[in-house]
Amino acid sequence: MIKRVRSLTLATLIGPLLLSAIAVANASPAHSPVSKQLSGTPCSVTATFTPSPGLPTMTYGGGVSCAGGVGQKTVDVVPQVFNVVNGKPLWFDISLAGRYAGPTPINPLRVTGSTRYVSSHTYRLLVYGLVTLPNGRSAAATACSGDCIGPPMLTIGSSYTYRAEPPGSAPLPGIPCSVGQNGLVFTLVNGTYVIDYGGYSGCDGTIRAVKNMLTVCVQVVDRINGRAVWFTVAGSCLSMGPKSVNFLQVATARTGFLGHGYRIVASATVQYPTSHGTLTRSATVHSAVSGP
Repeated sequence: MIKRVRSLTLATLIGPLLLSAIAVANASPAHSPVSKQLSGTPCSVTATFTPSPGLPTMTYGGGVSCAGGVGQKTVDVVPQVFNVVNGKPLWFDISLAGRYAGPTPINPLRVTGSTRYVSSHTYRLLVYGLVTLPNGRSAAATACSGDCIGPPMLTIGSSYTYRAEPPGSAPLPGIPCSVGQNGLVFTLVNGTYVIDYGGYSGCDGTIRAVKNMLTVCVQVVDRINGRAVWFTVAGSCLSMGPKSVNFLQVATARTGFLGHGYRIVASATVQYPTSHGTLTRSATVHSAVSGP
């Protein structure tokens, strides 16, 4: 049975939107891209926000880039709307409009989105960037485009987690190795669902694999001629190897959307020395209880 993202907290998510619907403010002008340096790193985070007066939508995006492509990068893009509640000026995350990706070595790491635009409201965009360098040092910063008095800061703490599918694994035939996926998990971060996913490729014993290769992807299901067909989500795959090691592991996250059916797919190929020579074996495992 294909599991789907459940809007268990939808009632609580709608609240900020209902409040923002009564906001009275001037139309937001177009904004130039804003960049901010991540302290002590050759990296920066950028916010790009384009309100469209006279049109029903606005576009926005954010990214993290590092000189030389170093580091593992995470970006969280959160559009916000202004309102005055009981005489107090407040900013509200626009529910289900955010975009999230990482950690990943992709450089530059960029995500974009669009949402409804109301010309009588005031908007801004916050973009959180996090980089972890090869030496283990991490740095984070928030770029803001629009009304940025404060300056505002963004974090990526989760407020809700839903485990849609359990972890799973499969053996690579003929060698003491296996491939696994960490399960299909949805986390609510700043008003938007994020798919947390990962996987591993591992071999038992003291004999070292000649080559170990791992790829983990998110797939989404669609109905074609009455049949469920799985498609790999563009940009969702994270790979490691080939390496002469017995254990590889990757973990990352990206935006998920209500009403879509997802699964996690992990694939591994291992070259392993045996008494019969070096064997090359592959296997794939996915998180859905039943495939297409």
